[in-house]
Amino acid sequence: MIPEMFNYKDPDSTVYYSLSYPTTTQFSTRRTESSKIKDLYLIKSLQEKYITAILENDLNLSGTPMYELMTGADFNYYHTSKDHFGIRDTNEIFEEDKKLKTLLNGREKPYSSPFLRGCIRIKSTISDK
Repeated sequence: MIPEMFNYKDPDSTVYYSLSYPTTTQFSTRRTESSKIKDLYLIKSLQEKYITAILENDLNLSGTPMYELMTGADFNYYHTSKDHFGIRDTNEIFEEDKKLKTLLNGREKPYSSPFLRGCIRIKSTISDK
């Protein structure tokens, strides 16, 4: 995986955020009393509430870049535990992401790698419209 900036206007844009490798220390989800699957579920629940509030214009963000982002992006949550709190199995990533298939170039798929065991995929939905 290589760092890449997300562009919801690009139909091929897909980025991943891993709970195992947080990009900021102040938002790190690592706590001794929690687990990645629980943290992922909490992030998913909170994010879905905000996305709904933005799309229903409860926050008066219609016409703003944040509103456009929410209409042009899809968020998926992955962990090695199947169907846990509506979080998807990491096996599905390799079936759906063409870039990852290309990067692997026939090598073994790292289904249970620390990066994927608790990650969020942000994907452009422009091509879906």
